[in-house]
Amino acid sequence: MTCDLFQRKPVPNLRLTDCERLRVMPAPENVGYVGLSYVWGSSASRAPNMEDQNQMNGVDAVVKDATRATLQIGYSYLWVDRYCIPK
Repeated sequence: MTCDLFQRKPVPNLRLTDCERLRVMPAPENVGYVGLSYVWGSSASRAPNMEDQNQMNGVDAVVKDATRATLQIGYSYLWVDRYCIPK
């Protein structure tokens, strides 16, 4: 089952993780992506800023695993709540 059953509407200011470059970026137009949402600590904890890093240093193993899995199933972009929702 795919989401193509419905017309895709653009999401304003959508940000995605580019799994090949390991950076958060504005979502390309009409791109498919995988989503990951998980509990990642207290609201006081701060996520590493992937926009300023070439590699995902300090990123939880679950996120690293999800980027690899995303590429393995044929997608290039991953939405991760911790990184893709602006603070």
